[in-house]
Amino acid sequence: MKQYLIDRLIQTLFRFKQIETSFRAFSLTSTRGISSQNTASVSIAEVIVLRGIKDHIFDSGEITIPDLLCISRAAVSQLLGGMEENGYILREINKANRRKHSLSLTEKGRAAVEEHEHKFMELLTEIVTRFGEKDMKQLIRLSCRFIDTIEEIKTGI
Repeated sequence: MKQYLIDRLIQTLFRFKQIETSFRAFSLTSTRGISSQNTASVSIAEVIVLRGIKDHIFDSGEITIPDLLCISRAAVSQLLGGMEENGYILREINKANRRKHSLSLTEKGRAAVEEHEHKFMELLTEIVTRFGEKDMKQLIRLSCRFIDTIEEIKTGI
């Protein structure tokens, strides 16, 4: 029985990894099924960062990209580098604190966040509707508990 649960857990974890791929496929088509030429494939992480830049949530420093996305600073640097290379953002050294960067959206970045933020919300709304509010709350609760358990094991608690 225990081995069966471990095998199913492994399978489920790998299925969760497919979420990013599924979102990319969803974001490649508009609501009319026509691919956007200007803002082709944007990841969930990129949409969240673009939205954060648009809404200025990173300006105060209280919310940081690594904390929001639960990724390392190196991963953030790589993510921002790709976004800059793809023409979505501009990074400039912050004049007040040279260790930090000021982030701003380009026209392409504004178009991407406008298009994909709506698609992302549409997808999530449909998922919640199909899943049901009660089950979605349970999934969130259990996911948080699962992640907290992993963190506790990692830190030796």
